[in-house]
Amino acid sequence: MGHKVQVVCIFRGRQLRHPEHGYNVMKNVVSALEDVAKVESPARMMGRRMTMMLAPLPQKMERAAEG
Repeated sequence: MGHKVQVVCIFRGRQLRHPEHGYNVMKNVVSALEDVAKVESPARMMGRRMTMMLAPLPQKMERAAEG
């Protein structure tokens, strides 16, 4: 069983006015990790932070344990 990962993007100052940039960064992270992880909870703003939770894919964990 693998570990879950929480991705956090912290906004400062004027960055809070443009959360779409944070969503774009989160999309890039998801696309970079799509072969080993799935989105468990999508990106959402909580104050100055944008958070997203990723969980490992089960078939990739079996292959990692073998090799």
